Amino acid sequence: MPPITPNSDMNSVVNQMNQNIAQQNTNAIVQIFKDDTGTRRVLSGKGKSGFYGFKVSQPGIDVYEAADDELIFNSDLNVFKYITKGTQSITVAAGTYARGASLGSLAIPHGLSTTPAFLLYVSVPLTLVIGSYTSNAPAFSYVDDGTNVHPATVAYGSIDNSNLTLHIVNLYSSLNLGNAFTWTFKYYIMQEIAAD
Repeated sequence: MPPITPNSDMNSVVNQMNQNIAQQNTNAIVQIFKDDTGTRRVLSGKGKSGFYGFKVSQPGIDVYEAADDELIFNSDLNVFKYITKGTQSITVAAGTYARGASLGSLAIPHGLSTTPAFLLYVSVPLTLVIGSYTSNAPAFSYVDDGTNVHPATVAYGSIDNSNLTLHIVNLYSSLNLGNAFTWTFKYYIMQEIAAD
């Protein structure tokens, strides 16, 4: 790119700057960055088949040649971002609960004007579980009545345009909790962030 000469008039300076910018845009229509192994992993700009945006490939995959399922990120695809996250617990008091009875619920306001998506993970009280685990919801806990193992409770979430609500419901015909038990929920409230 030629330099702007000293003592140039304003029109000449503007024209030369516009030419320089146009040349930079032409040169930088695509930028590709390699990782430490020399694999092209990040593309910014123009790619194949009319793509224009930003892509990041999985390790070992050439970003310029990658299929969509080989990408970590693609700016052409809509992306969920979590708006808020948190951990809440519900403790169920000792007692006998009828089948279908709610053992507890908790409403968490999300403050969004639309109904968002959510992810929910539940840690089930280990003393109610045959084999310990933590699972994604809905999560079941099991009790042994001495003859069989029965599903006793289900923990899950529901969402509307105001709240994410956490639920624990008894599934067994009669659930007798000799002690209080606590279910712990980890949640992510998400919204789609992209222009359609």
